[in-house]
Amino acid sequence: GHIPKAKLSSWCRRRRPLEEQFKAHNIGEVLLTATSRRLNLPPNDADNSSNYYKKEADVDHEHIHILEGLTSNFFVIYPNGKLRTANSGVLEGYARDIVVSCAERCGLQVEVDDKHPIKLSDAPLWEEAFITSSVSIIKPIEYIYIPARSCDDSQSNPSRFVDGDSLHLLWTAKDHSENNGDSKNDSQSKWKAIYREIMKVG
Repeated sequence: GHIPKAKLSSWCRRRRPLEEQFKAHNIGEVLLTATSRRLNLPPNDADNSSNYYKKEADVDHEHIHILEGLTSNFFVIYPNGKLRTANSGVLEGYARDIVVSCAERCGLQVEVDDKHPIKLSDAPLWEEAFITSSVSIIKPIEYIYIPARSCDDSQSNPSRFVDGDSLHLLWTAKDHSENNGDSKNDSQSKWKAIYREIMKVG
């Protein structure tokens, strides 16, 4: 029979340090990333993170892709109504599938394939960002931060950020609206249109 994709129970233990480290900054969710190179590695090699991160210490934002949250899937609205979410390296959640289906009925162009990753370097293009889960269905994102890395830290393990490291503001929904002269209110947001469509379907 068909075996659904799922995270191992050990994932709950592995994610706890990330929750303790970053949610202490009043962060609602922690987004996971991978480089384009890592996504192409065989699973056993990809799990060998200690050696991998040393090789990828100086990777730039062009090659870093956002995958998903610790307990959610991550979506972004690009210009011209293009909706993206990661295709590889993620758990295809129930809410994720519903959002993809309803987004198409809302007239959005859904791009869920490895040719259209969500790159950190694309942040200035993002019109909206939201996460999905079976608990909240859709939750809009107001701010996205990334850990600031010092030059000295690039010689060590860039996957490790000690207490006291600052967070760099990558993207805000407010700044995007102001920079583009967008005066639409919350009820006109594309994420809200998707949510209304989901509620109609039931």
